[in-house]
Amino acid sequence: MSWAKGRTSTKEEDKVYALMGLFGVNLPILYGEGETKTFLKLQSEIMKTTDDQSIFAWRSASAESHASDSGLFADTSKCFADCGDVQKIPYDLWSEYCTKHFRSGSVATPLLDVVPSCRGFRAILPVRQRGAGLDTLLACARGPAVWNGSEYIANLDAADTNKADLIQCIHLQQSCHGYERVDKGHLATIGVDDFQKFSLQDIHICASQSFLDAPTRRKWLVNGLLYIIPPSILFLLYQSRKASL
Repeated sequence: MSWAKGRTSTKEEDKVYALMGLFGVNLPILYGEGETKTFLKLQSEIMKTTDDQSIFAWRSASAESHASDSGLFADTSKCFADCGDVQKIPYDLWSEYCTKHFRSGSVATPLLDVVPSCRGFRAILPVRQRGAGLDTLLACARGPAVWNGSEYIANLDAADTNKADLIQCIHLQQSCHGYERVDKGHLATIGVDDFQKFSLQDIHICASQSFLDAPTRRKWLVNGLLYIIPPSILFLLYQSRKASL
């Protein structure tokens, strides 16, 4: 994602479509939706193919606040501009790491839905209370990567803990839809010395507002059409549809 930060295109959606081959996903080519909506769709498709939580390790590229930023997905690849050194922690290593450092009485292993729904994700992640929200650790770390034979991953086995990779942390706050990401311009790093206050917790993280709003907009459109179209016309449309079947 950080590689794509400076790329330009004639049509803004093409900046997103150009990334499909890199991530091995497919999207229908639609123009007119804009870069943000197309980029949200790309991230949703990527989540169906990988458990790499570094896709959530971004910071807002603008001081302005956007509704879609309330979820875990970024608006644009520019949000990953300074995150090129964030490395994935494979699930088996992350599970072992969480059991060692963050295990709570009721929850033993981490979890993240790999297929996001329109309502968001169910997640079991290490969290700690801060103010009215939660500091939430992701399965990715900033620092030099190591080759494990098939891919580059974060180095969690460094002998010198002062030089070990730092786990990435985002801040969540509860809303009526679940937990939403706030303070989106900030991506924190947490060292080993700060682990003691974190514990695994089962939470629901809401999707980006664009996904939440889509069913609502369709419902309003249908209700509006039912209100303005005379019943006689609706009956004729129904009969025509029935005859065609």
